[in-house]
Amino acid sequence: MELTMTKSKLSSYAPLQPPCGTARVLTKADFMAIMGLREVVFAALPNRQFLYPEDDDEGFVRAHLGLHGMSVGVFEHEQLIGFTNLTLPDGDSLGEPWLGIPSRRIRRHHALLMNGIVRPGFEGNGLHKYLIAERLRIAEADDRPLARVLASPYNYRSWGNFIWHGFVVKGFIRPYEPKFGTLLRYVMDMDARQKLVGRKETSTLVDSNDIEKQEACFEQGMLGFNRVMDGPTAFIELMHPTESPIEY
Repeated sequence: MELTMTKSKLSSYAPLQPPCGTARVLTKADFMAIMGLREVVFAALPNRQFLYPEDDDEGFVRAHLGLHGMSVGVFEHEQLIGFTNLTLPDGDSLGEPWLGIPSRRIRRHHALLMNGIVRPGFEGNGLHKYLIAERLRIAEADDRPLARVLASPYNYRSWGNFIWHGFVVKGFIRPYEPKFGTLLRYVMDMDARQKLVGRKETSTLVDSNDIEKQEACFEQGMLGFNRVMDGPTAFIELMHPTESPIEY
């Protein structure tokens, strides 16, 4: 395993057993398998807003096989059926704002959760949740208390899984991707140093497709704490927190 920034801390890291198949840290030898899986998964997406491709797909993938983070893959026999990666910034290598964090505030304690994808036909067996949990294990092993992720509000299965793991929706960001234009994303955080709790008396359920109403709630200082399903409709439960989030 080749890690330039956190090698000593993560040298003993090994993934836990996944719900199916086997898991291991990915290396440069897995590059073609990763790119092939990405192509299959991205082609099957029901909504292009779900996709947040990097400006340089190959460069991003290669960098997370040792240079800027860590990647974990799940295999069924010899086939890669899921993979994820985590960016581990050292405070001066990113340059531009990333995952909604201004560049001047990217610090050693951030862990940025990037791709988490599962091959079509293997969904629904807990692999997405497993890949979230593994990214959080890596962050904990590397002494990074703040985990951040971006999730499409239209992909309720994804952001619901992050909430299930303890993430809180802080608001919206609109990153621009040259290939697809402006995207809409929830900014979601989980901070090991602060367990945010919502004030139930302020609870408001909003259809996750109603962006305008959600923005109004976020502007009032409300945060997203739960996903509530009503048939096919996903609602986000917004509440005022009992204490203000730690700022970075």
